[in-house]
Amino acid sequence: RIEEARHDDFAVTAALHRRHLELGLFPQLGERFMRAYHASFAGSPHAVALVARAESGRVVGALFGTTANARHYKWVVEEHGLNLAMHGTRSLLLQPALAWEFISSRAGRYARGLGRHLGLLAREETAPTPSATGRTCVLSHIVTSQSARRLGVGRRLVEEFRKIARSAGAAEARLVTR
Repeated sequence: RIEEARHDDFAVTAALHRRHLELGLFPQLGERFMRAYHASFAGSPHAVALVARAESGRVVGALFGTTANARHYKWVVEEHGLNLAMHGTRSLLLQPALAWEFISSRAGRYARGLGRHLGLLAREETAPTPSATGRTCVLSHIVTSQSARRLGVGRRLVEEFRKIARSAGAAEARLVTR
């Protein structure tokens, strides 16, 4: 079954994300951060958080994406920013090498984004450019458990995301990859 993610799914989705999508900063920030990050998609009026369940009810896959990328991240900063910042800061304090990597590669970009959000800096367009016929949705993360691979679970998650994106007025959906 493909359905909306629930709060009690985020421990499993965070573990799947960290185990199988380990690239990037966020998975390195730990389970607590990832649970809060996934919850931000589920709570956002501009995002999608889906899970795939086996017949047993066990979560075997997850998908997180946006139906209005810039609006979603603005909403996240306003509604979940402090919580995510606290979890992220805690993780960085416990991992000095990761903290140094963050400071040297991302701190400036995050500070500029926060400055734009607070109105201290001029805004610039950072979201994918919408096509001429409608907005662009972004599929940010998709993951399946090892046991669900090659069973069509990922395809079904993407199909459901595409349906939601279309109903939100999207002309296209983009998949974010490294």
